[in-house]
Amino acid sequence: MTAIQENSLSRARSIAQIVAQTILRLLGWKVEARLPKANMLGIGIGVPGIINLANGRVRQSPNLPGWSEFPVRDDIERRLRTHVILANDANAAALGEKWAGAG
Repeated sequence: MTAIQENSLSRARSIAQIVAQTILRLLGWKVEARLPKANMLGIGIGVPGIINLANGRVRQSPNLPGWSEFPVRDDIERRLRTHVILANDANAAALGEKWAGAG
């Protein structure tokens, strides 16, 4: 790997961490406003790309460069102190539509 490629990968991973932190802040506010933590059993998160369900990492995502092997599930579980289920975004959307209907 060249120095330019390493720098690009490092910047992409930094961006991934910033995006994850922003999602957590927004999600944390939403969760606290609607549901006391004592009643929250967990959350589900849909992420575009190929997901390793066993370890909760994004294997590859064309939409999220730098997220390869990023520990999304573990990072969010640690920060929100709740169980997290990670899924492919299209699969999560299909399940949401099945359970709640379109719209």
